Amino acid sequence: MKAMVELGILLLVTSACLAQTAGGTAEIRSLRVTRRAGKVRIEVGLTARVSPAVTVATSPDRLVVDLPNTTASARQRRIAVNRNGVKRIRVGLNSTSPLVTRMVVDLDAAHAYELATAGNGLILTVST
Repeated sequence: MKAMVELGILLLVTSACLAQTAGGTAEIRSLRVTRRAGKVRIEVGLTARVSPAVTVATSPDRLVVDLPNTTASARQRRIAVNRNGVKRIRVGLNSTSPLVTRMVVDLDAAHAYELATAGNGLILTVST
């Protein structure tokens, strides 16, 4: 009986892992920053849909966007913006287990923002 329970648990864990893998991991294909009308728009193109999570951090002010099940280079990528309240954007692999890529938007002060997902991408708009 104990062996049957252990086998059942093993099958359940295996099927959960396969279901997670079936969706595949996403990769960042593109990162585009545009500035206009007092806003900075950050467009991230991905190979698959992602459910991002945003954390507002202070001291210093920044937006932290976690992209679960998304790969990125282990080497952090930095993009200088220096406009409309956004200093820079940093993107890199934050964790391998669980797999999480993190995008940090360094700000000069607290700013309003909007996050939208569109297909296999996301758009973060920071207002002044």
